[in-house]
Amino acid sequence: MNERRIHRIFEISVVLTGLQALAELFGGVALYFIPSAAIAHWVGILTQHELREDPHDAIANTLLAAAQHLSVSTQTFYAFYLLSHGLVKVLLVIMVVLMEIYM
Repeated sequence: MNERRIHRIFEISVVLTGLQALAELFGGVALYFIPSAAIAHWVGILTQHELREDPHDAIANTLLAAAQHLSVSTQTFYAFYLLSHGLVKVLLVIMVVLMEIYM
């Protein structure tokens, strides 16, 4: 591969990392502000079709059980984790972009 193609792949990976970081920030904020009962309700709605077709579907049953047993402390922990992880990644992406511009 030539150097230009490698650099293009690098740029795409930085953009994708930035998008993932923004999704983590959005997910953390949503997880912090949405009550666990609402999360369990929406997971129930999203998995009901699959569970009607296959009541033993492992993924749907695992998601439903996890949502129904989501405690406030667990929800707060995951919200904090997603927010902090997303923030660190956004800052790293910004630093990489700035280094790319000024170097």
